[in-house]
Amino acid sequence: MNKITIEAPAKINLTLDILRKLPSGYHEIESVKQSVQIKDILTIRESENMRIRCNIPEVPLDSKNLVWKAVDLLKSRFGIEKNVEIDIKKNIPVGAGLGGGSSDAAATLNGLNKLWGLCLEEQELIGLASEVGCGCCFCISGGTAVVSGIGNEIKRIKTPELNLVVAYLDFQVSTRDAYSSLDYSQIGKNRKTKRMIAAIEKENVNEIAENLHNDFEFSIFEMHPEIREIKKAMLENGALGSVMSGSGSAVFGIAESRKSAERICSILRQKLNFAIATSTC
Repeated sequence: MNKITIEAPAKINLTLDILRKLPSGYHEIESVKQSVQIKDILTIRESENMRIRCNIPEVPLDSKNLVWKAVDLLKSRFGIEKNVEIDIKKNIPVGAGLGGGSSDAAATLNGLNKLWGLCLEEQELIGLASEVGCGCCFCISGGTAVVSGIGNEIKRIKTPELNLVVAYLDFQVSTRDAYSSLDYSQIGKNRKTKRMIAAIEKENVNEIAENLHNDFEFSIFEMHPEIREIKKAMLENGALGSVMSGSGSAVFGIAESRKSAERICSILRQKLNFAIATSTC
């Protein structure tokens, strides 16, 4: 085998409780993360030289890309002298809070584990992913999970299939800027993650929608009120619940059916370039 093609799903945060800033500078969180059916496609092939190609111009093609970092980590950790070319077909908007870069890096770890015959187990891959970036840990297996610590503690759970609307404004929100702008008097108080887990265990879609929450909204909505307007539009047009994903600028809503999701999308597309009806995976 000298070539492998692998999918990298986007993620959304059903909840994101930011509990406190740690002495290390990282933040302790509790979150329910969920993979969705919006996927980048990575084709990895052995090559004489390391190279990344991408269909989106703003994606870095060097060591600034987490994919490159993932390759370097495996090569150095296991004494591998081979190189690879990686073609990334981006379908996940860049800098949207949908975890595209982290998912691409996790897919690279998974793909190279197979391509190079490393036979690494999931927990070993999660450990490596934490060195690439904490956001990568969940993406190793995806699905639904309770994510805690600094994003490196993963507990798998199972949620019912959800019909979703995902909308993205044409600008990025830096995760670093989002954390630096946090209002610590507001975050960590709602603690919706436990209630979300209970709703998921009951497979109650309405309760899942009612408990959507993101502590970043307090500060990001002040910085970018247009993101709040997208959430408002989803709710006014029939979404059962809506929330910003990660640090934004993507917003998603839960719809009661695929037909309802598509109807909401058709309304949002009158103002937005990116609004898609999708589902969990």
